[in-house]
Amino acid sequence: MKKLFIYVALLLFAVACKPKATTDASGTPAAAAPSDMPYTPDRPWKNWGVGDPQNSATVMKMLKAWEKKDVAQALSYFADSTEMAFDNYRAKLSHDSMKPFLDRTLADYKTVSVKMDDWESVVSEDKKDAWVTVWYKQTWVDNKGVTDSLDVTDEARLKDGKIDAFVEYTMHYPKAKK
Repeated sequence: MKKLFIYVALLLFAVACKPKATTDASGTPAAAAPSDMPYTPDRPWKNWGVGDPQNSATVMKMLKAWEKKDVAQALSYFADSTEMAFDNYRAKLSHDSMKPFLDRTLADYKTVSVKMDDWESVVSEDKKDAWVTVWYKQTWVDNKGVTDSLDVTDEARLKDGKIDAFVEYTMHYPKAKK
Protein backbone atom coordinates (compact mmCIF):
# COMPACT_ATOMS: atom_id res chain seq x y z
CA MET A 1 0.00 0.00 0.00
CA LYS A 2 2.86 2.34 0.88
CA LYS A 3 4.49 1.66 -2.55
CA LEU A 4 1.23 2.41 -4.36
CA PHE A 5 0.94 5.73 -2.50
CA ILE A 6 4.53 6.66 -3.47
CA TYR A 7 3.92 5.81 -7.16
CA VAL A 8 0.69 7.82 -7.24
CA ALA A 9 2.41 10.75 -5.50
CA LEU A 10 5.29 10.66 -8.04
CA LEU A 11 2.85 10.51 -10.95
CA LEU A 12 0.89 13.50 -9.62
CA PHE A 13 4.12 15.41 -9.03
CA ALA A 14 5.31 14.70 -12.59
CA VAL A 15 2.01 15.85 -14.09
CA ALA A 16 1.93 18.96 -11.92
CA CYS A 17 5.47 19.93 -12.98
CA LYS A 18 4.78 19.61 -16.71
CA PRO A 19 4.86 23.08 -18.33
CA LYS A 20 1.48 24.38 -19.45
CA ALA A 21 1.04 24.40 -23.25
CA THR A 22 -0.11 27.72 -24.70
CA THR A 23 -3.32 27.79 -26.69
CA ASP A 24 -5.03 30.22 -28.99
CA ALA A 25 -8.40 31.84 -28.31
CA SER A 26 -10.24 28.69 -29.46
CA GLY A 27 -8.23 26.41 -27.14
CA THR A 28 -6.15 24.97 -29.99
CA PRO A 29 -2.49 24.48 -29.05
CA ALA A 30 -0.48 27.44 -30.28
CA ALA A 31 2.40 26.77 -32.63
CA ALA A 32 5.71 28.08 -31.36
CA ALA A 33 7.67 30.16 -33.84
CA PRO A 34 10.91 28.52 -34.92
CA SER A 35 13.98 30.14 -33.39
CA ASP A 36 15.61 30.63 -36.81
CA MET A 37 13.04 33.02 -38.29
CA PRO A 38 14.72 35.37 -40.80
CA TYR A 39 12.76 38.44 -39.60
CA THR A 40 11.46 39.68 -36.29
CA PRO A 41 8.32 41.80 -35.92
CA ASP A 42 8.49 45.38 -34.68
CA ARG A 43 5.73 44.63 -32.21
CA PRO A 44 5.49 41.51 -30.07
CA TRP A 45 3.62 38.48 -31.41
CA LYS A 46 0.01 38.54 -30.18
CA ASN A 47 -0.75 34.80 -30.41
CA TRP A 48 -3.80 35.24 -32.64
CA GLY A 49 -6.79 32.93 -32.34
CA VAL A 50 -10.17 32.51 -33.99
CA GLY A 51 -12.25 35.66 -33.58
CA ASP A 52 -15.94 36.40 -33.20
CA PRO A 53 -17.92 35.48 -36.35
CA GLN A 54 -20.12 38.53 -35.69
CA ASN A 55 -17.12 40.71 -36.59
CA SER A 56 -16.99 39.04 -40.02
CA ALA A 57 -20.72 39.66 -40.44
CA THR A 58 -20.26 43.35 -39.56
CA VAL A 59 -17.54 43.83 -42.18
CA MET A 60 -19.48 41.97 -44.87
CA LYS A 61 -22.70 43.88 -44.10
CA MET A 62 -20.79 47.14 -44.51
CA LEU A 63 -19.35 45.88 -47.81
CA LYS A 64 -22.80 44.74 -49.02
CA ALA A 65 -24.30 48.16 -48.18
CA TRP A 66 -21.45 49.86 -50.10
CA GLU A 67 -21.99 47.49 -53.05
CA LYS A 68 -25.70 48.46 -53.10
CA LYS A 69 -24.64 52.15 -52.91
CA ASP A 70 -26.44 52.50 -49.57
CA VAL A 71 -23.88 54.86 -48.03
CA ALA A 72 -26.02 55.63 -44.97
CA GLN A 73 -26.21 51.91 -44.13
CA ALA A 74 -22.49 51.42 -44.79
CA LEU A 75 -21.70 54.32 -42.44
CA SER A 76 -23.57 52.64 -39.59
CA TYR A 77 -20.81 50.00 -39.32
CA PHE A 78 -17.97 52.50 -38.82
CA ALA A 79 -16.71 53.94 -35.53
CA ASP A 80 -16.71 57.69 -34.78
CA SER A 81 -13.16 57.84 -36.16
CA THR A 82 -11.68 55.39 -38.67
CA GLU A 83 -8.17 54.92 -40.03
CA MET A 84 -8.41 54.31 -43.78
CA ALA A 85 -5.62 53.04 -46.04
CA PHE A 86 -5.80 52.31 -49.76
CA ASP A 87 -3.26 52.41 -52.57
CA ASN A 88 -1.80 55.95 -52.51
CA TYR A 89 -4.22 57.05 -49.78
CA ARG A 90 -4.06 57.12 -45.99
CA ALA A 91 -6.21 59.18 -43.63
CA LYS A 92 -8.01 59.17 -40.31
CA LEU A 93 -11.59 60.16 -41.01
CA SER A 94 -14.26 61.33 -38.63
CA HIS A 95 -17.70 59.81 -39.06
CA ASP A 96 -18.86 63.07 -40.71
CA SER A 97 -15.98 62.91 -43.24
CA MET A 98 -16.72 59.28 -44.05
CA LYS A 99 -19.93 60.00 -46.05
CA PRO A 100 -18.27 62.19 -48.71
CA PHE A 101 -15.38 59.70 -48.84
CA LEU A 102 -17.72 56.74 -49.48
CA ASP A 103 -19.70 58.80 -52.00
CA ARG A 104 -16.45 59.49 -53.92
CA THR A 105 -15.52 55.77 -53.94
CA LEU A 106 -18.81 55.03 -55.73
CA ALA A 107 -18.99 58.10 -58.02
CA ASP A 108 -17.40 56.45 -61.08
CA TYR A 109 -19.45 53.24 -60.88
CA LYS A 110 -22.72 52.68 -62.70
CA THR A 111 -22.85 49.26 -61.02
CA VAL A 112 -20.53 47.35 -58.72
CA SER A 113 -20.66 43.76 -57.50
CA VAL A 114 -18.71 41.65 -55.03
CA LYS A 115 -18.13 37.91 -55.25
CA MET A 116 -16.87 36.83 -51.83
CA ASP A 117 -14.13 34.18 -51.83
CA ASP A 118 -13.39 33.82 -48.11
CA TRP A 119 -13.11 35.61 -44.77
CA GLU A 120 -11.45 35.15 -41.42
CA SER A 121 -11.94 36.75 -38.02
CA VAL A 122 -9.01 36.77 -35.57
CA VAL A 123 -8.45 38.08 -32.06
CA SER A 124 -5.25 38.59 -30.09
CA GLU A 125 -4.70 36.42 -27.06
CA ASP A 126 -5.14 39.44 -24.76
CA LYS A 127 -8.44 40.28 -26.57
CA LYS A 128 -7.27 43.85 -27.25
CA ASP A 129 -7.13 43.50 -31.04
CA ALA A 130 -9.77 41.99 -33.32
CA TRP A 131 -9.38 41.93 -37.10
CA VAL A 132 -11.38 40.56 -40.02
CA THR A 133 -9.86 39.83 -43.42
CA VAL A 134 -12.07 39.31 -46.48
CA TRP A 135 -10.98 38.15 -49.94
CA TYR A 136 -13.22 38.83 -52.95
CA LYS A 137 -13.48 39.75 -56.62
CA GLN A 138 -14.96 43.18 -57.30
CA THR A 139 -16.48 43.77 -60.74
CA TRP A 140 -17.96 47.04 -61.93
CA VAL A 141 -19.32 48.91 -64.90
CA ASP A 142 -18.13 52.50 -64.95
CA ASN A 143 -20.16 55.52 -66.06
CA LYS A 144 -18.76 55.12 -69.60
CA GLY A 145 -20.03 51.53 -69.80
CA VAL A 146 -16.62 49.87 -69.43
CA THR A 147 -16.52 46.68 -67.32
CA ASP A 148 -13.47 45.87 -65.20
CA SER A 149 -12.55 43.92 -62.08
CA LEU A 150 -10.00 43.49 -59.31
CA ASP A 151 -9.06 40.91 -56.72
CA VAL A 152 -9.42 42.65 -53.35
CA THR A 153 -8.28 41.90 -49.83
CA ASP A 154 -9.72 44.07 -47.06
CA GLU A 155 -8.59 44.08 -43.45
CA ALA A 156 -10.80 45.71 -40.84
CA ARG A 157 -10.07 46.26 -37.16
CA LEU A 158 -13.11 46.28 -34.90
CA LYS A 159 -13.54 47.96 -31.53
CA ASP A 160 -16.83 47.64 -29.67
CA GLY A 161 -18.48 46.13 -32.77
CA LYS A 162 -17.54 49.03 -35.07
CA ILE A 163 -14.88 49.26 -37.79
CA ASP A 164 -12.17 51.67 -36.62
CA ALA A 165 -9.49 50.78 -39.20
CA PHE A 166 -9.92 49.66 -42.80
CA VAL A 167 -7.08 48.68 -45.14
CA GLU A 168 -7.56 47.60 -48.75
CA TYR A 169 -5.14 45.76 -51.04
CA THR A 170 -5.92 45.25 -54.74
CA MET A 171 -4.55 43.19 -57.58
CA HIS A 172 -5.32 44.18 -61.16
CA TYR A 173 -5.88 41.54 -63.79
CA PRO A 174 -3.58 41.71 -66.84
CA LYS A 175 -5.00 43.41 -69.91
CA ALA A 176 -6.47 41.00 -72.45
CA LYS A 177 -4.22 40.28 -75.41
CA LYS A 178 -5.54 41.62 -78.72
